[in-house]
Amino acid sequence: MRKSLLVSAVLASGALLFSVGASAIPIKVGLLGASGGTTWTSDPIGGGPTTSSVIHTFATDPSHGTVSLSGWENDDGTWTPATMIKNTDVQGLGVECNSPLAADCTGDQIGSNPAQLIDLDISALTDWTGLLITIDSVEGTNTGNLFGAACTPDHCEPILPLGSCTTVNGSCTLSLTSRQLIDITDIWITPLEFDPIVLGGSLYVCTGPGPCVKPTGVPEPKALGMFGLGLLLIGTLVGLRRRRLDE
Repeated sequence: MRKSLLVSAVLASGALLFSVGASAIPIKVGLLGASGGTTWTSDPIGGGPTTSSVIHTFATDPSHGTVSLSGWENDDGTWTPATMIKNTDVQGLGVECNSPLAADCTGDQIGSNPAQLIDLDISALTDWTGLLITIDSVEGTNTGNLFGAACTPDHCEPILPLGSCTTVNGSCTLSLTSRQLIDITDIWITPLEFDPIVLGGSLYVCTGPGPCVKPTGVPEPKALGMFGLGLLLIGTLVGLRRRRLDE
């Protein structure tokens, strides 16, 4: 029995350790609710059931704050609010034209003539480690640019380019860490010149250590932890069975 318990404990510990070293936990945040408005704020991201005791009330999985979006268009040298609109071709977000006479304005993408952008405000995020932002294109191979800015209610100061990605098979994803964005409150999503793009219909906010990657069919860290505990239980039952057979 002792040998069986030892083997199962080693296997369980390995699974638990693997879960600790796994990727950060990605939380999907849908963005299509922004369609039809010039500004939008998400619901609280994450968060689990609240439990109470005599002394404290706390969430078992606390919320990680919110993100906000706003649409903008440069009209005659002045950035003015613009309505974000759902692009039904790729299920993402574009920006409507402020002027219906703008010949090169696509109307449901983020265009470059006139210049348009979507501002992603991350200043209200808490306890997070990374972001995954998807750029889509309706046709062709287009490039999206991300710029970081430090904003106050009255002014935004661009800080640095955060990177760009070129759509392959219609989509590409940029991964950013909280360390990269430590002085940044807002991320501007805008196209490379003459390449209209669409902001993906959702982004991922990652929490915990490890790389920020989109979820796949691989078991979640919590599931791996339960798997490890299951191995320990199986070892106990096997050991009990052997002991009863020996008696």
